Amino acid sequence: MTMTEVVSRCGLPDGLSGSGYYVFTYHLRDGSFVNLTAAGTDGRILYANHLDAKGQGDAQFAVK
Repeated sequence: MTMTEVVSRCGLPDGLSGSGYYVFTYHLRDGSFVNLTAAGTDGRILYANHLDAKGQGDAQFAVK
């Protein structure tokens, strides 16, 4: 899935950061958030990370 497809389904991200790779951030209702990393809007998702409200996450998963 590309970030363009994610934005089509989930709307614009709440934040965008990164250098070389883009990190798209979506804030969730429970205070946690999801970071999706891609090489650009048309690049496929490389990493997906779910973090709690304090910014702690159990694992970062590479998308295969």
